[in-house]
Amino acid sequence: MSGHEDTDQDESFKAVTEQAQQCELLLEKMREPNARILARAASGDTVWQRMAKERYNNVCRECAARRDNPGVADAYWDTISVDADLKAVCDDRWKLGETVDVLRSRLNRLGTIATPYEDFEVFMRKAVTNPDRSPAELDEAIKEALRLARQAASWAPPTPPNGETLVDRWIRYLKNNPVIAAVILAAMILSAIGGLYKALPSSWTAGIVALFVELWLRLVPR
Repeated sequence: MSGHEDTDQDESFKAVTEQAQQCELLLEKMREPNARILARAASGDTVWQRMAKERYNNVCRECAARRDNPGVADAYWDTISVDADLKAVCDDRWKLGETVDVLRSRLNRLGTIATPYEDFEVFMRKAVTNPDRSPAELDEAIKEALRLARQAASWAPPTPPNGETLVDRWIRYLKNNPVIAAVILAAMILSAIGGLYKALPSSWTAGIVALFVELWLRLVPR
């Protein structure tokens, strides 16, 4: 690999790690006010006990609407809509969604498959930012996301062999992928015996197909 390509990959990986750190900071920032909301519910405060049974999507939407237009007085909504902790969770969850989108775009530009960062990004999207969570569910999701963040932070891309180009790297990846290897092997076999296959009796061709299916099932990981 040329020095220029090495520099590009180093910069791309640096951009991924920096964006992942931004995600981690937002998770930590969101965890604290969410934990205080849970603590208030656990203390016996009936307003926050009710809120703890709610899910954030509806609560955040309704509170934002009431801040813009209070409307008819309501003890429950009037209390939680002006609460700083709840607003912080709503705001940081929204910011995290945007930050995760940027992380995804930076991972797409990386010339290698950064599995721990991929796992971190997918989990945040599927467990923290996209689904509608209660405070307790969000707390558990944040804990797991932070664990994945720490795991990703300890990972570094493998050093390519001397003289390896970006094309060489992708070829190496394709060669090491068992599914792709099975497809290439099947294509080579079918190409080589295509003419002979057509001339075989139907009973033979059925057996060949069955054998190919069995080989495929053995090669492809499940």
